[in-house]
Amino acid sequence: MEEELNKALSVAWRIIGIRPRSVFEIRRKLNQKRFNEEIIKEVIDKLESLELLDDKKFARQWTEERLRNRACGKLLIKKKLMDKGIDEEIVNNISEELLPQKKEVELARKIIENRDKEPRQKKVFFLRSKGFGWEIISEVLDS
Repeated sequence: MEEELNKALSVAWRIIGIRPRSVFEIRRKLNQKRFNEEIIKEVIDKLESLELLDDKKFARQWTEERLRNRACGKLLIKKKLMDKGIDEEIVNNISEELLPQKKEVELARKIIENRDKEPRQKKVFFLRSKGFGWEIISEVLDS
């Protein structure tokens, strides 16, 4: 049992060493490696106690990084975080805090500022693909 726990911890350390992860991502990876649920729970508890695994902190860091490097709207951020197993309440709080409507509108304007000659429909599709909602898109394109 102790040897199995050490193996699972070793796998988790390697995974976290590459980039921060959510609890869901660690759980999924350990499941793929065929560790039993008791071992997985112990590993997650250990990593959380060492503050190496924290979904709120992960969601904030991931969102800040995403906004810095790949501008996108709130809808895409929410979807990506939910795909990573982050609780919906955490997702909503982080996205509202880091990307309030005013900032999201500014971001959408910046993204399409060099697309003046494109037809409106093409801009709409582009902004939708970047995760902006209809309210933001209409505000940007109608102003």
